[in-house]
Amino acid sequence: MNKLYTFLLSAVLLISTASAQVVFTSNFTSWNDTVPTDWFGDKTSLHWDSIIETNMGSVNGGALAQLVNTTSSHRRLTTQPITLDSNTAYLVEMWVKGQGEIRTNYYTNAYGSYNAYEQVSTSTWTKIEQTITPSQYSDTAELILSFRNTLAPDHLMIDSVALSVVTLDTFAVSIYDVQYTADPSGDSPFKDELVSISGVVTAIDSGQGYYIQDATGPWNGVLVYSNDTTPTMGNTVEITGQVTEYFGLTEITNVVSYEDLGISNLLVEPTVINSDQMDQEMFEGVLIEISGACTNPDLLAGNAQDYGDWVIDDTATVSSDLYFFEPTLGSTYTVTGVVSYDFGSFVLKPRDINDIDFTSGLMGNTKIDFKIYPNPTNGFIMVDAQALQSIKIYNAFGQVVYAENSISRTTDIDLSYLAKGIYTLELATEKGKAQSRVVIQ
Repeated sequence: MNKLYTFLLSAVLLISTASAQVVFTSNFTSWNDTVPTDWFGDKTSLHWDSIIETNMGSVNGGALAQLVNTTSSHRRLTTQPITLDSNTAYLVEMWVKGQGEIRTNYYTNAYGSYNAYEQVSTSTWTKIEQTITPSQYSDTAELILSFRNTLAPDHLMIDSVALSVVTLDTFAVSIYDVQYTADPSGDSPFKDELVSISGVVTAIDSGQGYYIQDATGPWNGVLVYSNDTTPTMGNTVEITGQVTEYFGLTEITNVVSYEDLGISNLLVEPTVINSDQMDQEMFEGVLIEISGACTNPDLLAGNAQDYGDWVIDDTATVSSDLYFFEPTLGSTYTVTGVVSYDFGSFVLKPRDINDIDFTSGLMGNTKIDFKIYPNPTNGFIMVDAQALQSIKIYNAFGQVVYAENSISRTTDIDLSYLAKGIYTLELATEKGKAQSRVVIQ
């Protein structure tokens, strides 16, 4: 969230006017031996020698602070205890120069959501503004400055930090209004503005937040980046928050107000598209459905960041962030999920096993004739297939729970030791592989 700008739009409702009340300031003029007296709260994670008092041309005269952290892991410099109100927007202002990355957050009874990093690379003083919105009241709260990747000789110089209560102009809009753009960057026309929107919860991404959508189709979905509330899939929520662009992904952050309206009467259906159409801004945050063959069952095999992502038709990446599934190379799948923008590319995020369709019985090889019965089952099934070579059964997490090789055409399998649920049966024959769903009830 960068500097806040206010503009007039005829299609929106202007709810409030801007105002400000300063609740904390620090010019780094007072130091206790090697640390500034206003800082080094309990949540500070840097060592005392990573913050240095200097007089190298401060903004207002006197001392300033040099922050040193050359690693890519962030370090926190936090204030002494301050009072922050719940669901109140605060504007953080600070002057910086040098080289490195810096962002803000807060701690009340828990950590809030971090703002995006601001890249600093300048020899002149530059003002940075970000907004925080605590979800809980606390009289022992701490303002957090998080920084990383500083470079000598200046590293990050910081001076004149101020924290103010602000009432931001709020725009009541649709998600389409937030998302639709003709700008090649993909940035929302409401970037950095406070908006009020509502929508059906289509997916929950633990650690990230949740996706909402107010209509079926392109431009109608968005990620709400907040862990302060726990909505229910399928319910309608009304929120007020700030539109942010995080490395190309449009998000709603700094949620000021939240209301769960219960089960929605609005039916949001997946938009059916071709796999090569997914890589478009209009589908960001939207519930979609694609079909195609698995052309890469493990996109980052051998990589330290191998999270189990896989590829359909050489064009669409299926993420394992919300649900891990182990596909078979060459098999055909119909996958439903929300589209996100991660690490510079669009990815599809199925939510559970029901989003990966292989219920037709034959996946990827229509020449295989086989039967599984009874299905659903109370624990015992029979598999009948010609030239049967092996059988594997996977649980909802992609783990192998049953495996057998060199078996006869008709095979009885005891699955009574497994919990009730939906499993994937994969069989191999001389003609290839096929998959089917098995339901234990």
